[in-house]
Amino acid sequence: MRQPRALATALCLALPAAACGVDTQGAPMGEASAEIRGGYETEEHPAVVAILATSGTMSAICTGSLIAPNLVLTAQHCVADIENTVNGGVLCGQTTFGDAWQQGSFAVSTRARVSGDPSIYVGVREVIVPEGRTQVCGDDVALLVLAEPISAEEAAPLVPRVDAPLLDEEAYLALGYGATDDAGSGAGVRRQVDDLTVSCVAEECPSFIITPSEWQGDKGICQGDSGGPALDAAGRVVGIASRGVTGCEDPIYGHVYAWADWLREQALHAADVGAIDPPPWATGFPTDPVYTAPTGDACTTADECGGGVCVDGACSRPCTDVATCPDGYACKASDDAEASASICEKLPSLRSDDAENEDGATCSVGFPGDDPTTPIPWMVGGALGVLAWLQRRRAR
Repeated sequence: MRQPRALATALCLALPAAACGVDTQGAPMGEASAEIRGGYETEEHPAVVAILATSGTMSAICTGSLIAPNLVLTAQHCVADIENTVNGGVLCGQTTFGDAWQQGSFAVSTRARVSGDPSIYVGVREVIVPEGRTQVCGDDVALLVLAEPISAEEAAPLVPRVDAPLLDEEAYLALGYGATDDAGSGAGVRRQVDDLTVSCVAEECPSFIITPSEWQGDKGICQGDSGGPALDAAGRVVGIASRGVTGCEDPIYGHVYAWADWLREQALHAADVGAIDPPPWATGFPTDPVYTAPTGDACTTADECGGGVCVDGACSRPCTDVATCPDGYACKASDDAEASASICEKLPSLRSDDAENEDGATCSVGFPGDDPTTPIPWMVGGALGVLAWLQRRRAR
């Protein structure tokens, strides 16, 4: 059996930048003549971010998911050393993480192609790993609290699927800044691969290589894609790329649902640190986009309702105590006996004389708003200069 290994793979560790084919004067880092395992370069999904990391003389690139304006989800092996490897790979139950690197070791970019230009990066204020969870198998998750929030215009955060587990044979797509082959070619460019299928989830997977907090995917993920997301059909983050075997096959992901409570807790912490509102998913708002679907448009089928439902010829959406209805609607039990969710129903319009007397009395509630492996890092020329520039900027 092939030994699993981490997806952030070492290239040119102590070689000069020129030997890695990297231009440190601002040109894109990483040119690729081939695309990632059937995937393609993409300008979409700017919330899938590149993470530049340095430790001593080593620099690496990983991938992460912006899940709040100032919070990035990634893999723990992207922020800490790996210890107790076996023949260069991960042995579940034995291979562990060392201490996390300091926050000054990291910089994050939303650009589709990373470069040595410091202006495209934002620094990191805090590195968070789950306390006491140091096993590479099952604990490969980390968060970066950014030094400043990223605007929604630059990148609208992704939503982690914290309220529903992944299912066997569920479809997903994968994104990352990783290489296009085992030699490390082409890293530093955001790529996407579609039409992937979940192989197994948690206890349904072989226990000697996959833990209950992980799942096994399809293909297409390589070195440098570590920490990157698997997105479900609704665009929610369901996995965190952890490790795989030679040939960029059989990737193993951290299961986002298994970390739901921890992710909510840390998202509230990051919001407090950044003095910003927490994301709705962290306070109990459902992650299914059906709960934010538009209401009111005429319809004949649900396909015309932007992910919502068609009720009595008008688009609507389900509702809960947390996922409330927009103004002018009330959350009522569905007339459909098979429907488990309540539905937003439009309230009758008040006559003009009633409006004067009632002074806006309705029972509607305002909608709150939009809601197995060894990490061997990829060498990035110019990384030290970028991080030093960010540190000087914060010191002013």
